Amino acid sequence: MNLHRVHDWFATLVNEYKGEPFTIRWLGNRRGVFLSTVEAYEEVLKTKFENFPKGSGQTEMLQDVLGGCIFASDHAQWAHQRKTSVNLFTTRALRETMSETMRKYTRVLLNIFDRKSENGTSIDLAKIFSRFTIEAFAEIGFGIEMNCSDAEEERPLQRAFDSSHRMTVLRFQRLLNIGAEKHLKEDIKVIDETVFGIISKALTNRHTRKTTETPNLVSIFLDRAEDAEGDHGNVDPSFLRDMVANFMFAGRDTTTQAMSWFFLNLSKRPDVAQKIREEVAAMVPDLATGKTPVPTMEQVQELTFLDAAIKESLRLYPAVPVTPKLVEEDIVLSDGTFLRKGWFAMLSAYGFARAKHI
Repeated sequence: MNLHRVHDWFATLVNEYKGEPFTIRWLGNRRGVFLSTVEAYEEVLKTKFENFPKGSGQTEMLQDVLGGCIFASDHAQWAHQRKTSVNLFTTRALRETMSETMRKYTRVLLNIFDRKSENGTSIDLAKIFSRFTIEAFAEIGFGIEMNCSDAEEERPLQRAFDSSHRMTVLRFQRLLNIGAEKHLKEDIKVIDETVFGIISKALTNRHTRKTTETPNLVSIFLDRAEDAEGDHGNVDPSFLRDMVANFMFAGRDTTTQAMSWFFLNLSKRPDVAQKIREEVAAMVPDLATGKTPVPTMEQVQELTFLDAAIKESLRLYPAVPVTPKLVEEDIVLSDGTFLRKGWFAMLSAYGFARAKHI
């Protein structure tokens, strides 16, 4: 069995077939056709996108935790959610909040590193990065401070997000309500009670004009709703809950993984780490000397080699190593590959990044 190294196995097959499609069958006699050419990727993800939804199987696995927002929807609902998200995330207020919040928790992270270094103790980077991201994204999303970066024990909301994310795809025990499925329901209850409580408080404060909060995803959405509707009477708390949950799951987990893989890769390539240090010393000398503890976004944009190193790490270790897309109707791709309705078009980003034929 290749389950423990499934993505390396996919990468091996991608290279063995040299860009030609190949088929794998799994539980329930489902057929996945792996595609590994630039043209096929473009058709599935762009030009023929409407014919390749997530499918009800994937959306149903995600909806208990993520509701009906962008990562658990298809077609018109997905398009509406995407438009809403794009409009929201391009607001100046949210961009500024995200920038300042990330800088704030980067300072917290640096303080932890300094203490660990002084004590000569080892550190679990993946665990620290996970706590860093949930703190930052919880404040950006809800406006709450969790204070968990250096805590001895996990906070209930942190534990619920971590646990529910791991178990979302393990849905075979749903009908029996046992094991992981039972724990998932408990995690969702913690998330719902916390998030709905925050949303209820935000709505109450706004109705009574008792808000002096720093902008966050919830408050900015309510601001936009007020500008459009004149009040918050039409705001659906469930929609707000789902939107922020999607933001937390998508942004937080991808950031944690990206940071963890990047530092692991740096540990294997000291020459790259040295070039990054040299670039920082040349472009942002105050950062190199410690006079400036955390760079601004403008300063980060000057670090082109660092940017390239991060992107190469993301290419080799993508947050979503493989993406299954349901074939909604029979289709023949431009290279002649036939895909039958009900099959899955499989896109192995991990394998594609290692394809020698590209």
